[in-house]
Amino acid sequence: MPSQPKPVNRLRTALFVFSVPAFTVLYTLFSIAFVRLIPYQKRFAYLTIWSRMVIWLAKTCCGIRYQFHGMDQLPKDQPYVVIAKHQSQWETFHLVNVLQPISIVCKKELLKTPLGIGYGISLLQPIAINRDDPRKALKDIQNQGLARLRDDNMPVLIFPEGTRTPVDSKGKYARSGAALAIAANVPVIFATHNAGYFWPSKGFDKFAGTIDVHFSEPVSSHGKTALELTREAEEWIESHLPSPRYR
Repeated sequence: MPSQPKPVNRLRTALFVFSVPAFTVLYTLFSIAFVRLIPYQKRFAYLTIWSRMVIWLAKTCCGIRYQFHGMDQLPKDQPYVVIAKHQSQWETFHLVNVLQPISIVCKKELLKTPLGIGYGISLLQPIAINRDDPRKALKDIQNQGLARLRDDNMPVLIFPEGTRTPVDSKGKYARSGAALAIAANVPVIFATHNAGYFWPSKGFDKFAGTIDVHFSEPVSSHGKTALELTREAEEWIESHLPSPRYR
């Protein structure tokens, strides 16, 4: 991690940690009475104001900037599956924004997050799974994922490692995202980043710098097994992890 003066870093992080729940409470109180009544497309855009504000607060309070690479390669005329690296909370907030509307595969516990956050997530049509029951989780990803891709023409975002992994490490890549893309016969986008250096998966401090997010070209799922496509995703994601750019 960078050699930033610790008292200054702690103060900036504390300001961020205080500001997020304060904004969340006000946003929830203002929104909860009517947000369910908004049509889905507009609801998605409205609800993700919250995550955009979190990203803005992280930038303003902690100096966490970001840059996207390869967004021009994303398919514009068909749904797809995004298989992404999971290092931090940052990418869960921001990928949903830049790829919206998109259905994210997440653990069911997130729907119980307080301050109205869980309720807001539930209104975004996520694929919420029970990680304690892997067979049912895989079935839910397949069934609900196919509905999002085919019926709703909506991309699906999945973190194959299942949980946040510290920088310089990786989790086991699950095959569910690849299997879904193969079943739906849609392309896959690989996404990698270095958010964990600036917004670590554990600990209090956050660090100033620029998060680089890289998207691959669309990768065909046709004629591949889930194992082959998952290995391809893992190799691309891990080999394209950007080095941190601290400020």
